[in-house]
Amino acid sequence: MRADLDQGLQSPLPGTPAIGCKVLQRGFRVGAQVRAGAPARPFLGLPKRRANCRSEVESSIVAKTAKRMLSGGMDSDILIRAINKAIRGGAIAAPPEDALGEDVSYVRTQTNVGIEPAVFDAYVADLKADADMAAFDGTFANVPHGGGVSVSLASIARVLLSRAIATKDVAGTVDRFVSFVANNEATAMATAVMAVSGVKVPAPIKLGPDVSLIPLSALPPSPQRGTALGQSRLTPFNPRFPIPSALTTSFVYRPVFYRPKNPQPPEEMGAHIPTSSAQSLLGEAFDLLSVLSIYPSFRMFWVQPDDWLMSAGMNSGWQYSSEDQLGPEVGVQTKEAEALAAAYFSLDPRKRSKMLRIPLDRLGRAGREQDLADRAIDLGIALESLLLHDIDHGELSFRLSLRGAWLLGSDDTERLKIQTSLKKLYDLRSRAVHSGFVERNANTQNTISRATEICRGLIQKLIALKCNIDWQRVVVGGC
Repeated sequence: MRADLDQGLQSPLPGTPAIGCKVLQRGFRVGAQVRAGAPARPFLGLPKRRANCRSEVESSIVAKTAKRMLSGGMDSDILIRAINKAIRGGAIAAPPEDALGEDVSYVRTQTNVGIEPAVFDAYVADLKADADMAAFDGTFANVPHGGGVSVSLASIARVLLSRAIATKDVAGTVDRFVSFVANNEATAMATAVMAVSGVKVPAPIKLGPDVSLIPLSALPPSPQRGTALGQSRLTPFNPRFPIPSALTTSFVYRPVFYRPKNPQPPEEMGAHIPTSSAQSLLGEAFDLLSVLSIYPSFRMFWVQPDDWLMSAGMNSGWQYSSEDQLGPEVGVQTKEAEALAAAYFSLDPRKRSKMLRIPLDRLGRAGREQDLADRAIDLGIALESLLLHDIDHGELSFRLSLRGAWLLGSDDTERLKIQTSLKKLYDLRSRAVHSGFVERNANTQNTISRATEICRGLIQKLIALKCNIDWQRVVVGGC
């Protein structure tokens, strides 16, 4: 019996060939790894072929509610009868396969089944009695980073059956499924995950209302988490070292499905838009850690469903960084981090973007850079963006150092020290830009170290002021 059941199981996810489309994001070289060459019967409802691959969000597309994909209401009774019949016919949860890694094995048991081929074919035929279920043949599922993958009734049927078996609740599973797809709102709650090295936490930390910094091991299992933790050596995409932490945020992923049309309405393929927004939010939290002298390294980004019943195209790939130079894992002071994030994310998003996005990004880059010339250039850009964002030309070095001194200094002595340090950094930055080189000596190191400290203090000051600042008042002695 076991041999017969194994014939009905699908090929494992790892080991399938991969293609990549290179994208440039947040200063890191990343590749969106897309699984290709899927088996004849899709595993986890994943693609038989890759329909599209995009590296950027089309800024002109506005997220819209997807129109109803299906022709009418599903008949839950048809689905319940078909599932119960398949279970009576011997369908069981897929057995674990430890060689695939703990996470892939776990997801396999939750989303795949062992079933006699004849029983499975009869089960799919029974589902086709519902016109909306039959419509899944020829349907596509959106992929988080853009494009779509083809799905079929057989792949949807397999996941539906496996979830009914795993939960031991056929009616409840059918009710959830029908509510998910009835109007194609695709109210599949999803979690965006940015896996990072260089920072470690023993327990989840809230970074603002919508972002958490967590141990990666605290994330629910998924094939991507298994890869990030280095659980399986059967795939070439494992990182050299397990990734310790992740920034996460929950969002509504929609629409999940769409029917191919020519031309295709953009909103029907718009799931990459909320994905991009979630990734941008995680990027802000990533950069904000630099204010705490923590400079994490981006390693992977992916989206995983909160309910595997609606995994579809969500599980089709991830972005990764091939960065090899990784620093030590730095701990986080929870109260300090939470207070900073709460203040930062309470700011108007437009002000955050205009006044703090570039400084935070460049401060983080400077902290990760090894080359002193690159660090000087990045710090110069950060300080210019902080202190000269309203000036197009003029005596930039003088104005930068003057504004920084008056904004951060508490008395004449401190202001003079700050002004001197900023002038030194600006001169160093100019030499780096024009020559591409600065000497590695104690003076250079001290200049960069002091400017980094000042830049962090200025960012914190602007956050405290809610980015409301009148420079004329500042330079005459008031904020």
